[in-house]
Amino acid sequence: MFSSMSIVFGVIFLNLQRNQESVLDFLFSMTFMLANASYMTSIVMHTFKLEVDVLAKEVRNGMYAPVSYAIASSLVQMPFVFFITVMAMVPSYWLTGYNDNPERFFQFLGMVFLFLYLCESIGLAFASAVSNLLLAIGSVVSLLSVLFVFNGLFVTPEKVTWALRWIRYISPHYYVMIALGKISFAGTHWSGFEGCTQACYGETGDEVLDAVQGMTSNVNFTKVIGVLVAEIAVLRIFYWLMLRKQ
Repeated sequence: MFSSMSIVFGVIFLNLQRNQESVLDFLFSMTFMLANASYMTSIVMHTFKLEVDVLAKEVRNGMYAPVSYAIASSLVQMPFVFFITVMAMVPSYWLTGYNDNPERFFQFLGMVFLFLYLCESIGLAFASAVSNLLLAIGSVVSLLSVLFVFNGLFVTPEKVTWALRWIRYISPHYYVMIALGKISFAGTHWSGFEGCTQACYGETGDEVLDAVQGMTSNVNFTKVIGVLVAEIAVLRIFYWLMLRKQ
């Protein structure tokens, strides 16, 4: 499913040209790829529900502690998340033509991996806290949809009621989008700016990013990675606390 949807999005945005008219197409293709992959990480919730009864029994029998299970499962899930990252990203990346620099490709891959691992952490947190699987999945899908809207491209905090503006600053979609935008647009040239009369962004990748709502060329990757890792840590700790109650 991950690879098939990645191929579909790649074909839809096949070989986009780097001109003024295609700027938003590049960015929207990234948002759709991320959103689709984030929803499919909810599969881990079903897996957890299959294991939870055995987990509770083995913990009561003193075979291991909840913290041991939480750490082991978090480590074991990493290669699987990396695998689905490759499946979800690679076809779309090269079919769309984000950036042909190999270094940029691996940076892009690493950022998407962090994002999907965080999404899986959200799924586990809800699966461990909510006993009903359907209700847990519905809650995660709803949360991911709200976070997706606050990715920066669709709406800025200033246009949202003050009570919801804080969502932008915890949305992983926002942090990963500004990072992916910088990675894929860096060092690129965009034609059609001279003589452009509408939808004019700039000639260089940095100029384009600074002209698009919600994007920026001034990206602090240490901050982005730090926020994503911190959110993963908080979710995994919550997951462990919920395991102790099983």
